[in-house]
Amino acid sequence: MFSNNRVTLRKLNGYANSVIIVDEFQGIPQHLLQTTLEALRELVRRYNCIVLFVSATPPNFSLRKGLEWFDDEVNSIVKNVDELYAKYGKIKKINVVKNKKPYSSNDLVKECFSKSNSCCIVNTKKQARVLFNELIKMYPYESCYLITTDLCSIHRNTIVSKIKERQREGQPVRVVATQCIDAGVDFLPVSYDIFVI
Repeated sequence: MFSNNRVTLRKLNGYANSVIIVDEFQGIPQHLLQTTLEALRELVRRYNCIVLFVSATPPNFSLRKGLEWFDDEVNSIVKNVDELYAKYGKIKKINVVKNKKPYSSNDLVKECFSKSNSCCIVNTKKQARVLFNELIKMYPYESCYLITTDLCSIHRNTIVSKIKERQREGQPVRVVATQCIDAGVDFLPVSYDIFVI
């Protein structure tokens, strides 16, 4: 979509009248987000496309400064979320708390991890490491987990399996992660407080 190559541009007509599914759209890199949204908006307006944003943990892009989100153009296709949670008993609703004030790492650990099952999702690997280092000063190391893209997917999955096992045993779990995990999918079976920083 962003090429100026003639061969690639000729293929652009293949998008016309299409349904474009953007899975895990919270993963679009920050520096490409506005450009990507503008390209998708043009495909909707000029190419008669439908764009479907899919995520178990959708961010609220309308809160981001300087980002022109689709507020007046986006419609949710899931209307009665609470009824769906009630209907499918194995699904548990997760409380997501958006922190509006700046925190020191120490204050953040106290705020986010006071409950024995907690997960804090941050934007960068550096933030995650700083928070994790503060976390292991306050809580037993074996109950604390760090999940970032510094780990390969096999290791991330191994850690998620260990977390679920500890939860089944009723042991405390405190997780610091970047957006490489999907809290709504990876940690759904157990009730969590998820903090998005």
